Amino acid sequence: MIEGEDQNQQVRVRYKIGDREVEIEGPQHYVDERTAFFLAKFGSGGSDVSGANGISLPPSDSEGLLVGSTSNRDEVDQSTSPISPNIDLVTFYRSKRPKGQTEEVLTIAYWYQIHQGYQDTGVEDFEAGYNELRILAVNPPGSVQSSISNVLKRTDYLFSMERGRYALTIPGKEHVESLPHREANE
Repeated sequence: MIEGEDQNQQVRVRYKIGDREVEIEGPQHYVDERTAFFLAKFGSGGSDVSGANGISLPPSDSEGLLVGSTSNRDEVDQSTSPISPNIDLVTFYRSKRPKGQTEEVLTIAYWYQIHQGYQDTGVEDFEAGYNELRILAVNPPGSVQSSISNVLKRTDYLFSMERGRYALTIPGKEHVESLPHREANE
């Protein structure tokens, strides 16, 4: 870390390894930790590790910190956010109209991570989300953990940060942002 650098400065980094992509945002130490986890889990395996602009990235800088395409959170254009950051889960869920287990899990994860600023989402967050959505007659799955596991195994939209903690991948975030992709009268 550079001397005098604000340790709470928000940074954003995006990595692409093969067909997997992840965007990590938070304080530098958090981004370094999660980047290390992502690279350890998915490793480059001889593949090109690319940053947000397709620039080939080394795994670490001279101080051992993982590097990528970073930006200050303050410099990120928030006006492109598809939904107001102050939206409640019920309103957001209704606007997205998710269909099926995968879209429900992704919509809840998106709301927590994008609109509430969570770095990742735990089973307890999904359970609380489903509980809040009962007002819309959304029934929680018999096993929330099993539903999350199904999304992890069957898609590239979510990945496990650590035991019991999950984060959206860039394709997962984009999928939720594209909802609803059905006609309003369906």
